[in-house]
Amino acid sequence: MVVLQYGDPESLEYIRKNASRLAAVLVEPVQSRHPALQPRPFLHELRTITLENGIAMILDEIVTGFRCHPGGVQALFGIEADLVTYGKVLGGGMPIGALAGKSKFMDALDGGQWEYGDASFPEVGVTFFAGTFVRHPLALAAARAVLQHLESEGYALQQALTHRTIGLVARLNRLFDRNGVDVVVESFGSLFYFSMPSEQRGGSLLYYHLRDRGIHIQEGFPCFLTTAHSDADLAKVYDAFASAVAELQSGDLLKNESVALRSAHTGLEAPLTEPQLEVWLSAQLSREASCSFNEAFALKLTGPLHPAVLTDCLQDIIARHDAFEARFNADGTAAHYGARNPIEVPFVDLQSEPDSQVHIAHAIHDDARTPFDLSTGPLVRSRLFKTAPEEHTLLFTAHHIVCDGWSINVLLEELSALYSAHVRGVRPALPAVLAFSEYATASHSQTATDLRANDETYWLDQFRDLPPLLSLPLDGARPALKSFEGGTVRRVLPAGLTKRLRSAGAKQGASLFVTLLSGFQSLLFRLSGQDDVVVGVPAAAQSLVEGKNLAGHCVNLLPLRARLREGMTFSELLAESRTALLNAYEHQQYTFGTLVRKLSIPRNPSRLPLVEVQFNLEKLGSGIAFEGLQMQVDPCEKAFVNFDLFVNAVDTGSELVIDCDYNTNLFAKSAIDRWLSHYETLLAAVADSGTAGAVAAIPLLTGDERRELIFDRNRTEAQYPQGVCVQDLIAAQAAATPSATAVVYQDRNLSYSELDRKATAWAALLQSYGAGPGSLVPVLLERSIDLPVALYAILKTGAAYVPLDPAYPAERIQFILDEMEAPLLLTQTSLGAQYASARTRAFCIDEAPSQVPVFRNTIPDVNSLAYVIYTSGSTGKPKGVEVQHRALVNFLFSMRQQPGLSATDCLLSVTTISFDIAGLELFLPLIAGARLVIASREETMSGTRLDGLIRKHGVSVLQATPSTWRLLLEVGWKSQTGFKLLCGGEPMPRDLANELLRGEGELWNMYGPTETTIWSAVSRVTEEPGPVPVGLPIANTQFYVLDAHGEPVPQGVSGELYIGGEGVARGYYQRPELTKERFVADPFRTSGSRMFKTGDLVRIRTDGMFDFLGRTDNQVKIRGFRIELGEIETVLSAHGAVRECVVAAHHDGQVQRLVAY
Repeated sequence: MVVLQYGDPESLEYIRKNASRLAAVLVEPVQSRHPALQPRPFLHELRTITLENGIAMILDEIVTGFRCHPGGVQALFGIEADLVTYGKVLGGGMPIGALAGKSKFMDALDGGQWEYGDASFPEVGVTFFAGTFVRHPLALAAARAVLQHLESEGYALQQALTHRTIGLVARLNRLFDRNGVDVVVESFGSLFYFSMPSEQRGGSLLYYHLRDRGIHIQEGFPCFLTTAHSDADLAKVYDAFASAVAELQSGDLLKNESVALRSAHTGLEAPLTEPQLEVWLSAQLSREASCSFNEAFALKLTGPLHPAVLTDCLQDIIARHDAFEARFNADGTAAHYGARNPIEVPFVDLQSEPDSQVHIAHAIHDDARTPFDLSTGPLVRSRLFKTAPEEHTLLFTAHHIVCDGWSINVLLEELSALYSAHVRGVRPALPAVLAFSEYATASHSQTATDLRANDETYWLDQFRDLPPLLSLPLDGARPALKSFEGGTVRRVLPAGLTKRLRSAGAKQGASLFVTLLSGFQSLLFRLSGQDDVVVGVPAAAQSLVEGKNLAGHCVNLLPLRARLREGMTFSELLAESRTALLNAYEHQQYTFGTLVRKLSIPRNPSRLPLVEVQFNLEKLGSGIAFEGLQMQVDPCEKAFVNFDLFVNAVDTGSELVIDCDYNTNLFAKSAIDRWLSHYETLLAAVADSGTAGAVAAIPLLTGDERRELIFDRNRTEAQYPQGVCVQDLIAAQAAATPSATAVVYQDRNLSYSELDRKATAWAALLQSYGAGPGSLVPVLLERSIDLPVALYAILKTGAAYVPLDPAYPAERIQFILDEMEAPLLLTQTSLGAQYASARTRAFCIDEAPSQVPVFRNTIPDVNSLAYVIYTSGSTGKPKGVEVQHRALVNFLFSMRQQPGLSATDCLLSVTTISFDIAGLELFLPLIAGARLVIASREETMSGTRLDGLIRKHGVSVLQATPSTWRLLLEVGWKSQTGFKLLCGGEPMPRDLANELLRGEGELWNMYGPTETTIWSAVSRVTEEPGPVPVGLPIANTQFYVLDAHGEPVPQGVSGELYIGGEGVARGYYQRPELTKERFVADPFRTSGSRMFKTGDLVRIRTDGMFDFLGRTDNQVKIRGFRIELGEIETVLSAHGAVRECVVAAHHDGQVQRLVAY
């Protein structure tokens, strides 16, 4: 017989060399006094050697036997022996020995197969073994009962017992570790053994103290749990050990011979670090502000967990790091560390609850909204939920002033290591700890060294000129005082995309973090429209600490500035971001708070200074494993946030989990969802198409999103009369309802037949003056019943009219007449004399001859001009917009449908003819068979007189600018049922809309530039918060919201509005260059289609409507008039007494005025 070392490779080598001399190898697979030794690879290699050499392999399971599995160690380790010995548990309490094995070995021992009571007998003599009890009737009966019980219960019996044994052993090991007792409890199955070094003074006394407490354990022998032991029994065992250890240590009979888990630096006072002070000050603002610093995670554990062991280990980790036990002075001057008050970790059993996950969600919800008391602590809290027999969730929350993202990883790493060591029955090996109190003291005592001066120079140079505040599209108005209400949106980037991103960045020498950061910066460039953005990147000071674990708030915010240049490629941005990040890390010890103070950034109570958006990448839970368990760790959703946006990417090793914390007062959840989708689309484009493309051209929209914005939302096709002009439509209405009243002015009225006859007569006279197809006829008339007649007459000749307001300055009127070289002016005697000349002949309607020539019918040309209307120009000179009949007819028919006008309606016209929206008032009633009431100039300026006109004539439709509507409201006017209020010409204030909605009529918001024919969008207004939307495009009209590169912007993002479709004007009169600049090809439609570049900044809402945000140029609207501020500045600057000037639009609450400085 040769005795070899178990588990030693040299033993295997000996067996190989001496195989020819060996008959059998006997192995005790799990040794009763060293159950942690389980060298499975050794056993498998040994089995291979014995099979190859014909050596019998015998497993001696006499102690463990069936305690681990119904198939013993063979089943558990996946190994098949030739012979196996059994005892102990097999006898069910009776002494017994048994052999089992292959027949060629067993037949030699028991004589082969035979039965009692027949003539058979063993072929060979029986070899007796295990003494007199081998076939004792009582032992055999007990063995049979045991085997039947094991068979009926199955493996679950051993699993449950093993699980309970591991739990007890782990708690005992944790007890010894916490108290510095050099004892390790090893276990296998339901067997466990106390391993104690011989030099452990007082160790033997422990067993006597246990017996005194009713627990019998024989020193130097293994112990077992059985199915008869209850949970109360196990609790009694643990309590007995705890009290025995405490009593022995109190008498110095059992010394602390090992290194304790907890930090040595406890019970100290230290000043707050600067990052801590920033958090402390912010947390004082309000309950919500403090809750914004609640950092929480949910750890889901699947498998046979030992809850008491886990919570015990968590308490040990918290006690190990003094930061977790910190309390802060009420004045924020100092913190006290190491309070040694263990936190409670309540155990909540939800197995009987049908919606256990809802309960956990509510707990997360409540935790996020429950502030910590920084003065009294504790500043961490935790709960353990059991949702199924093998499903648990640990919820952990800490205040950011004592815990950052790095610290959470430290906690998880140490918790898993400690738990796993205790469960395996081995001594945990944890890194040394650096006490936060020590770190804080050292940090506070740093002096202004040369290195610090170098850091300061670097950061001040980065912000020599301050960047603009980041202007992301908001869904809600930014409050005067900063708010903290928040939420979290999650998006998971698939493993395939993550892998491609790693590869794309690596080709440029960039890490995954730099690649993701550059993508995020690109997204911000595109969302904000800005070319200078600052993103905060948290830097953990723990990365500078070597060889020790440090937990606490050690984060310094690094403000990374990125500038976008024209044509900048993603690879260029990637390289610059990589350099900026490396430089920032090089100078990370210069704190963000110090930088803000040095820059003297004015504090704004509604915003954070310099940085309002953060980006971070972490490996939460990476490389962490809990013995026997599957784990998943997720950051918890926030209820309050400190930053506008905080994007935290978690690298799981395969996929990326993107969590975006956001301020819910500023952004809607749907907007954040879209932005994360755009972020993924952008990153996918970088991963798939490389980094050489321009940042501005990287797609943010998927194919489906682009198709929806460009095509699906622009399906406005509708039928309207083809081949006819406006005058044809009025003539057709006159023929259909000749006697109906068409126009009313004061005490005069015209029927449709009278209107048609008078216009025809004037048209014949105008023809004799030279008016006809292709000619332009300026119209200079006071408001009267003759105004619509004059326009109708001009259109009948085939000419286009050019409206002029008598209230215009004479110089402006003369400029228009001179630019047009107008041979004819339709006017009246009191106005026309000063403009008549050798070149311009005045046709005065009040002097029209009674004898008229015969009218010559003209052939309708829908592509001919209906009118040319002059608007403000940035050069100081007005510009004429040429509008064709096709566009005007499409517009009128669209308006006839929505907002709608019928023959029963009466429309009151109040708008000057020089404002293009007068076209709706003067023509829409006349093609619909309705009545047109014209207000005089004096009446349009009085709310009382307008109210009188509405009542007198039963007006049912009124179009006006916000200024006019306020005139009516000031005299107490309210709309009646069926009344339609059309408001346009300038953005409709929400307060005005809500006032108008107090009436019973329908309020419609009208929007459109002159260059796309009067109105291009309408919407019925309802009472709701927020700005009044622009509305939806009218019939045969397309709206595109594009960026500076002509690419469609995502929903909710500001961009310039381009309008295409039937309403697009021909261009600017005699301004080919300006026409080419503003009227551009429509790339989304058929060849030859055009669209107008409005200069209006808008964004698409979730309901498909558009919000007006402002102008891209220096243009405003005052009382409906479109005014180029540059035009006024040009004129003012021409005055000899003015050297420089600036003109601005000033809004004083209700009225917008022009102010010159």
